[in-house]
Amino acid sequence: VKRTFAVASIVLVGVFSSDDRTWQRRAALIAVSAGLLLFALGPIGAPHPPIDVFTWTQTSVQALLHRTNPYTVVAPDVYLGRYDPGYTVSVYPYMPATLLAYAPWVGVLGDFRFAPAASVAATIWVIHRIGRRLAVSPQLTYAAALAIVLHPSGSRMIESGWTEPLLVVGAALFVYFALDNPK
Repeated sequence: VKRTFAVASIVLVGVFSSDDRTWQRRAALIAVSAGLLLFALGPIGAPHPPIDVFTWTQTSVQALLHRTNPYTVVAPDVYLGRYDPGYTVSVYPYMPATLLAYAPWVGVLGDFRFAPAASVAATIWVIHRIGRRLAVSPQLTYAAALAIVLHPSGSRMIESGWTEPLLVVGAALFVYFALDNPK
């Protein structure tokens, strides 16, 4: 599915680069919609990715939801001892606020990776709103959305549970709200 999306995206970027504004809009909307769907299906298509980020985060969020200190649980070793980084991680190694952002997603859908997928969608929506507020050319707004959804590591970020989509939506929201208070 990822390879089909990549090939289709090349075609859609070609259509987007045409002079026809109607087809530019259609190509951007198709690529963004397909990309967001792919991101939303990532946690379903890779239910247990063999990466420590997933197990650390999932284990810690589940501990939080069960009223256990998430910094006292130890995540299972997904590498089964095959990889020794020279240290042992015995505590959730990421920002504490991520646990709070992920908790509702684990509570409702059972997997925190739906939060990064939703963050990508929210980022695109916020960028669209910023573009409208600043009267930016729609083609530039579409290009920004395409840059986000067509990022080469986009689907891997979602599958692996990387936190970057949360940071990107946070930055986009900062810009959006800063437009209200330019001081």
